[in-house]
Amino acid sequence: PDLSMSQETLDTISTLLCVIPPVVGVFWGLKEMVWLRSIKIQGPPATHALACPAESRDDIKIVVQSMKQIAGFIQEGASAFLMEEYLHMTVYMVVASCAAFAMREFCGLCSVGCVASCINLPTCLSFLVGCFTSSASGLIGMKVAVFANLCTAHEAWLDIDR
Repeated sequence: PDLSMSQETLDTISTLLCVIPPVVGVFWGLKEMVWLRSIKIQGPPATHALACPAESRDDIKIVVQSMKQIAGFIQEGASAFLMEEYLHMTVYMVVASCAAFAMREFCGLCSVGCVASCINLPTCLSFLVGCFTSSASGLIGMKVAVFANLCTAHEAWLDIDR
């Protein structure tokens, strides 16, 4: 039997292999985000060993507030760093895409066949979209990481007596 596939079938398969994993990744990330947000940072319950005396409830509230405040400082510093990095990266993205597009025009004038001749406006726009989505992923990942570290510290604090 002939097992060869048509070019159209191969194109469809390759397109699906390029599209399905990112879509699955987005849904997995949303699932994880919902789960992570379900964790309440409020200190141990009243029946917990750390919360026995009534006067220590105020101390626990202070510790929880302190944990949230420290996480906020870390978030603020990381966001400031990323914004500064993205400022420099934006300049690079614009210059690199303009240079690639200009190189295409230059290669069209010379007789040397160069790789840049296949760069066109959609290629440059795809490069920019990829840069912006990568930057957004970095920002979202940093926010999730800071919150996950806060949750880890909180849960570890609750398990001190074990």
